[in-house]
Amino acid sequence: MLKTTFEAIRAILKADPSVTPAEGTRILNAVSGIGQDPTPKPARECRLLSRREVADRLGRTLRFVDLLAKQGILTKLESTEFWVT
Repeated sequence: MLKTTFEAIRAILKADPSVTPAEGTRILNAVSGIGQDPTPKPARECRLLSRREVADRLGRTLRFVDLLAKQGILTKLESTEFWVT
């Protein structure tokens, strides 16, 4: 986060009479990352799944999976595979 963004949030919180100083500090700590676990989270693993695997995981039909692809919810990479994100 840019320092200017942080300062803008600080100014807004200070100007808002409904936010107590303790709440403002808590919000600023949350948006700045203070007090969060510094351990990096592992990247989510993505892999290709067949239409059948997607349908089975969703508990739906192949036709429904095709509809999700048509709507852009799933990205169809090849004739039988989808990228699941």
